[in-house]
Amino acid sequence: MTVDSAFRQTYRKVLLAVMIAFVLIGGLIGAFGTRKARVEGIAERWATAVSDTTRKGMLSDARTRVKDHGDPLLVGVLVDPSVDHHHKGAFASLEVGKATRPSADVALVPLKVEYREPKEGTTARRVLTLDRTNGTWRVVAVADATADPSLSVPSDGGPAVTRAPITLYAGTLALGALISLGCASLIRAAGPEQSLGIA
Repeated sequence: MTVDSAFRQTYRKVLLAVMIAFVLIGGLIGAFGTRKARVEGIAERWATAVSDTTRKGMLSDARTRVKDHGDPLLVGVLVDPSVDHHHKGAFASLEVGKATRPSADVALVPLKVEYREPKEGTTARRVLTLDRTNGTWRVVAVADATADPSLSVPSDGGPAVTRAPITLYAGTLALGALISLGCASLIRAAGPEQSLGIA
């Protein structure tokens, strides 16, 4: 066996090992991950849909998404219908913060939006109330933000929306080390020296 063919054989084995490792990682994520929508994600999707109600060609789709995630009657609380948005999204940017749970089926999510019109840079701070009915979170109320620091978005000093547990970081590092050791072992086991019978 030539050095070139031995290298190609090793490359295929290493590539196969890496593919198997990624399949295993995907399996672990599927087994231990959660498919439940985060309450902050629902709040952000609803606010994005509200912003899209003023975009050209997006009105029908935006109204459907607003209805999917909350009460359509609340759109007017965030977006002034008398303002000309020039067929663009009502918000230049939006940010949600970490939810607090007064009860198991009620969540309060801080929201900060920057309006595009009538003057770009104008901001509003609100608190979205979400209610969980039949396992689905929906926006049911919009109120002015309070002075409670826990109801602030991260850019205003509020807590981060999510934080990965330390075990996840440790597990990721350990898995990366195992994959590296496995690939190195394969390269050594199928290296040109062994394939050619070189001592």
